[in-house]
Amino acid sequence: MGRARHIGLFSVPSGKDKKIADEAIDEVGISSIRDKLCNHLSGGQLQLVFIARALASEPKVLVLDEPESHLDFRNQFMILNLIRRLVKERCLACIINTHYPEHALRLSDTTLLLGKKSYLFGRTREIITEKRIEEYFGISAKILPVPYKGEEIKAFVVLDTCVP
Repeated sequence: MGRARHIGLFSVPSGKDKKIADEAIDEVGISSIRDKLCNHLSGGQLQLVFIARALASEPKVLVLDEPESHLDFRNQFMILNLIRRLVKERCLACIINTHYPEHALRLSDTTLLLGKKSYLFGRTREIITEKRIEEYFGISAKILPVPYKGEEIKAFVVLDTCVP
């Protein structure tokens, strides 16, 4: 399916198309489920299939709508780490819609923060601040620096969910 835009209406996938699809499957690490039906896959596995399908189309920009939603905690970060790796290795631009500010802090360089009557756009670490989390989401939170594998990541701690 990821090669559809490269194949004519009444054509079949070429050897090159199959090779590109196989490489995308291997790149996201799902060769062990290659022959399974989609209705027999877990949510995390299905998300990986969708990402492999997108990669098989050889995009310059990857657009993902909540790629971590409906996944357990472990699989959310597995998907986020995969996206980070793909962007770096393939030199892709990636646009992600997420409802998790912490995920944006981990992944993105720039952020568009949408509110009911306003929006902000800019460098992620300047846009996603404790004050703005409270202002846009009505949640009191702390953003803390945490050393991890030689770099500093930002940890997001919710303090109160009922900010007036």
